[in-house]
Amino acid sequence: VSLQQHCYSGAYLGTLDSDNICAQAKTAFFWDVIHPGTYAHCWQAYQVNTVLAQAGWTEQTLDPAAYREWCNTH
Repeated sequence: VSLQQHCYSGAYLGTLDSDNICAQAKTAFFWDVIHPGTYAHCWQAYQVNTVLAQAGWTEQTLDPAAYREWCNTH
């Protein structure tokens, strides 16, 4: 997980130039200087589901190791 550097370094409105996107885009914690990346969103969803499961509103579906594998592949 890349916590120090953001993944996207292009213009504010985006670009199709792949040179502006880091090689670890799927696991970068931040997409740009302020927005969380897909990997961070995946773990946020896990935490929300954990709280909902503790409240009895849903079931906990995966253990953390299995969820990490799921986040790495989606």
